[in-house]
Amino acid sequence: MTARLIDGRALARRMRNELRDDVAAYTAERGAPPCMVAIGSAADPAAETYVTLKLDAARNVGIRFDPVLLAADAKTDDAVRAVRRAADDSATHGIFVQYPLPGIDAKACNAEIPVAKDIDCANPETLERLRAGEDVFPAASAVAIMALLEDGGIDVVGRRVFVGAGGPAIGEPLIVLLERAGAEVVRIRASDGRDMLRDALGSSSIVVFPAGIPRGLDPDWLPEGGVVVDGGYFGARRSDEVLNAALPRLAAYVPSRGGVGPVTVDVLLRHTLEAARASR
Repeated sequence: MTARLIDGRALARRMRNELRDDVAAYTAERGAPPCMVAIGSAADPAAETYVTLKLDAARNVGIRFDPVLLAADAKTDDAVRAVRRAADDSATHGIFVQYPLPGIDAKACNAEIPVAKDIDCANPETLERLRAGEDVFPAASAVAIMALLEDGGIDVVGRRVFVGAGGPAIGEPLIVLLERAGAEVVRIRASDGRDMLRDALGSSSIVVFPAGIPRGLDPDWLPEGGVVVDGGYFGARRSDEVLNAALPRLAAYVPSRGGVGPVTVDVLLRHTLEAARASR
């Protein structure tokens, strides 16, 4: 068996081409482009890199992107004020808090993002509304994972889908989307032990690790003929050895490099456009 690659870069290119046309039409109609504000920290080079990637992507499609890089010694109050300024600015349509934020309470920042401008489901209120079936923006990575599965021809209806640790930021919104689509979602707590983890993985036909495949996971635990999505950031403190070793037994896979990440950026931009369209 040769596992089929589900290519995130290729999907992102197609999404970006469509988005570019839609942004141009919006800008022509409204007289100004949609605007996203990203708040990050200059204390962490990774945050600056991620912000720059989003800046380049936004410029490519015609979206205004205003980065706010907080000083290395910034406190939570400084970050909260930056979020509030963007929230109060009628010209800002989408707000995104870029991790990591060393020394800053990210939860306090996320709680200040208005639901209408919360393009990544960062505010707990947005997540609660998502669970209630309201029309809010799910986490961009969760939407990206669903888009990749669809693009790869993977139907989740009636399928058993294992969702690994991802926390409320990604995992919880993804579960909502999967269940809405008709999947049976399986989760295992850390306290459940390795035997339960092995059984849950082996009995699932689709396995998603929103935060990346854990080091030390036995590749033989991944389902024969299954689909695996590695949602981890390439270069994070983890390895790709598990997925690479499992490829001969899989039907399809989404790797950490060129997988969820590129599509997530385009989803954030799409959400910004949709938020702009809904604004008055």
